[in-house]
Amino acid sequence: MPLAGERPDSSSTRFAYPVFLDLHGVFVLVVGGGPIGARKCEGLAAAGARVRLVAPSISESLDVEAIAEVHERAFRPSDLDDVRLVVAATGDQAVDAEVSSAARERGI
Repeated sequence: MPLAGERPDSSSTRFAYPVFLDLHGVFVLVVGGGPIGARKCEGLAAAGARVRLVAPSISESLDVEAIAEVHERAFRPSDLDDVRLVVAATGDQAVDAEVSSAARERGI
C-alpha cells in the first residue's frame, strides 16, 4: 500500500473504484444461483434492476418473485442479450471466466 503522496506501482497493484449506479429498469444478468448469487440478485432487484438469473440450481433462500427472469439451466451467450451489467457468481472459475469472456466480447 503506498504512503500518502506516493503513487502506486500500477504494474503490480490493482485498486478497485467504488461506483454507484442507477440501475432502475436496467437488465442485469446474474449467473449462479447459490448463496452469493442470491445475495447479488436481491441487492440488484432492491436497486430497481430487472434481474435475469441463470443457474442450473437456485438457492431456496432466494425470493424468485423479485426476479424478472429465472432460467434453471447452464449459461448461454444469448443470456447476455439486452443486458448492461453482468455478475458471474457461480463459484466455478471456468464458468465465471466463460461468462466474463462472453460479456467482454459484447462490450459489457
